[in-house]
Amino acid sequence: KCYRITGNVTTENNGGFIQMRVKIEPPLSSNYYRGVYLNAFGNNYKYAIHIRTPFTIAPWQYYSSSFLLKNEWTEVKLPFVNFRKSNFYQPKNLLFHQIKTIGIVAAFDDFYADIAVSEIGFY
Repeated sequence: KCYRITGNVTTENNGGFIQMRVKIEPPLSSNYYRGVYLNAFGNNYKYAIHIRTPFTIAPWQYYSSSFLLKNEWTEVKLPFVNFRKSNFYQPKNLLFHQIKTIGIVAAFDDFYADIAVSEIGFY
């Protein structure tokens, strides 16, 4: 199965974004994982993974790591240590065992987003 998001992203009127998001249930319970991976196909633009935890209550709060997605199927690996907080109210470091949701996001630029994802998980 493959999931796809497409659409125009614009920075007009304080910006915009599109995303697909999945809940993590039950929460991760192991220290074994080092990061997030996904198998995806893009259109040579930069996308991001946004992770939400119990400490990211407001819509503008998340932990983020960006990646360039080429026009070919690619496995992307994003280590947890590369995720950065979006707001100073959040704890500095992502506590991965508290992950509630993972979102794949197209934002912060003017472009046509086109991303397909066949798998997302932890490594």
